[in-house]
Amino acid sequence: MSAAFAPSASWPAAAAGAPWRFARPWREGESADGIRWVLGRNCSLSPRQLAAFYASVCGVSSLIALGFALNGALVVLAFAGIELLVLGVALLVYARHAADADTLTLRGDHL
Repeated sequence: MSAAFAPSASWPAAAAGAPWRFARPWREGESADGIRWVLGRNCSLSPRQLAAFYASVCGVSSLIALGFALNGALVVLAFAGIELLVLGVALLVYARHAADADTLTLRGDHL
């Protein structure tokens, strides 16, 4: 774990010179100046892309399972359904937390 320290008592004035990396000036009310960091995830897929990916995986897996089912291996169809259900739940959990973020605000001597 690491700690961050304000460089001096006049750190809001020093913020104009951008000594803080990835921080933005923040103001609430008249006298509460501070600096705020918003730490979010870097999501590689948008919700639409995630749905298209899941639909393509479902299509390919269903076609393969249907081919095996037509050749007499009906168990493959059941396992493919379970697999797609588990994958759908995993992608849903990912999608629900994709936009999560943490906010750190440094105001005065309080973090």
